[in-house]
Amino acid sequence: MLEAARAGVATRWHVEDAFVDASALLRTGLPRVMIRFVVAASHDEAEDAEARAAAKAMAAQVGKIADWQALTVFRRVKGRWVNLSDL
Repeated sequence: MLEAARAGVATRWHVEDAFVDASALLRTGLPRVMIRFVVAASHDEAEDAEARAAAKAMAAQVGKIADWQALTVFRRVKGRWVNLSDL
């Protein structure tokens, strides 16, 4: 599943890190796949749209081999991670 998630993003964006969060598995019974990637610098709205597109590409690739439930996209703002749906 991790390689599918990475492949979905790596087709267009640079992947910096990819891992499965095992602590989420212990808390919720479901693993959480984390992919950290870079989008081209432009302006916030375009960068956010590109990050959402990357997340959708990842979900499409993972969806070929597994069911998934929640797709959440974060961006780094002044040293902290902010959910894009909160911006």
